[in-house]
Amino acid sequence: MGTYISFPFVSASLFICVPYALFVLLERTAGRRISSRALYRIGNAKALLFLLPFLPCPSFLTSQGSRKIAALESGLSAGSGTSPSGTAVTAGAWMQDTVESAGTTVFFWIDRVLLLCWAAGVCFTLFCMIFSLRRLHALSKSCCPVTDSRTQLIFAESLRSSGLHLRVQLYTCSRVSSPLTYGMVRPRLLVPDRFSEDFSDEELRFIFLHELQHLKQKDQFLNPLLLLIRVLYWFHPCARLLLRSQRSQRELACDEAVICTLSRREQLSYANTLLRFAKSPGL
Repeated sequence: MGTYISFPFVSASLFICVPYALFVLLERTAGRRISSRALYRIGNAKALLFLLPFLPCPSFLTSQGSRKIAALESGLSAGSGTSPSGTAVTAGAWMQDTVESAGTTVFFWIDRVLLLCWAAGVCFTLFCMIFSLRRLHALSKSCCPVTDSRTQLIFAESLRSSGLHLRVQLYTCSRVSSPLTYGMVRPRLLVPDRFSEDFSDEELRFIFLHELQHLKQKDQFLNPLLLLIRVLYWFHPCARLLLRSQRSQRELACDEAVICTLSRREQLSYANTLLRFAKSPGL
């Protein structure tokens, strides 16, 4: 009656749970013996699993649902046909053909209902995401370059010591409550107004190093992949777990990378800066 669309996607989504569970088991088994940066890379590998159904030839994944449905339909049609002598179809065969047609119709409409539900979820999630991105874009338009020479000097030194070979611009914005990086081609680091007045030179350097580390570990390119997973797999519990864990692991990976470049005294100062930053009202 038509080509099944949602059943192969559902089968592939269920298949993703198997390697995802193996990755989680690896993380739990390694425990504290594995670094935060390694856990973050494992999370990125888990994110790539969700691209499997969209590979050019994922037949071993996407054909599972179609084969199961075809098997059910063939079971319904078993025994149907004409008599050996080529005479007209018997009443029993006619009844089996009717059951086969009804079964095919039921599976077809189940497939279409699932497809409609998935598309509705995608549209709603996409709408929410576009709304958030538009707010972020409007926020970036309301910012202006940092003119404070002290902050510019600390930022330039932080950019140099980070080893990041990108032209990153420092902006201030009254509508942000904490520093954030924005942009893929021309990245910007946005900080709140009077941000430099609340922190010492060393604390500003630590904060800049942390934010620049996001660019150094290519978070600006990984974020679109996570957003795509959020839209396409809004229904998938593993996708929700992945997005939640990657948000925290991303920050921990940045902290670990920065700490590895600091001296013992600076590591203690960095930890105190994180605590103070977390307790600061509005930050």
